[in-house]
Amino acid sequence: MLDSTDVFTTIERSFGYDVRGQQIAKIDVERLERVLEADPFVLGADVFIDARNRIKISLSQREPVL
Repeated sequence: MLDSTDVFTTIERSFGYDVRGQQIAKIDVERLERVLEADPFVLGADVFIDARNRIKISLSQREPVL
């Protein structure tokens, strides 16, 4: 099961820096979505910027078999 710490760790490992506190214009939302979807525990990811210029991440997790 994923939690927010796992998500931020995955993003930080891929980007090489913490995206929190960065300017919205400098964050590649499509890349962020691809990085999250590459995680084996993520079935799908939807990343977007809301009206208040905050990044929103919606994840669908894979169901564990065992």
